[in-house]
Amino acid sequence: MRGAVVTRVWSPAGSVYNRGMLRAATTAVWCGLVLTIGGLAPAIGCDSALARRQRLASPCPLERVGAAVGLAEAGDAQAVDLLIGLLEDRDPGVRLYAILALERLCGTTLGYRYYDGEAARAAAVARWREARQRGAVALRSGPRPAPGSSGSAPGAR
Repeated sequence: MRGAVVTRVWSPAGSVYNRGMLRAATTAVWCGLVLTIGGLAPAIGCDSALARRQRLASPCPLERVGAAVGLAEAGDAQAVDLLIGLLEDRDPGVRLYAILALERLCGTTLGYRYYDGEAARAAAVARWREARQRGAVALRSGPRPAPGSSGSAPGAR
């Protein structure tokens, strides 16, 4: 076969030749490396909003999820259109975190459900794009409470 990758892999049964296994393993290693380096970026002060927005286009779903969460936590207004694009992602986990990020930023889901069928999701994404174009979707003002918190000051009742 032309262009096929053939790898020799050790298994309990002995050496096994498996096409494509090397590519899958390489992708997993690169995703792990990117996540490790990306996880260190905030600790050394290098995790800018621009870097998070660029990670939304990563081939690694976990990287896209992390970027969506980080942008929502930062309240990044410029990320809204990019997050709307992630609502069409092939990975359901990425779609889930994209809508959670949009809900945190804008206060609404506009009826989008990440688990709906493709046609229903496409209609909801069209609603998001139309609302964004009309200016009907705006960022929430004020601080955003962390997920799971009540948003009240410590000790307040």
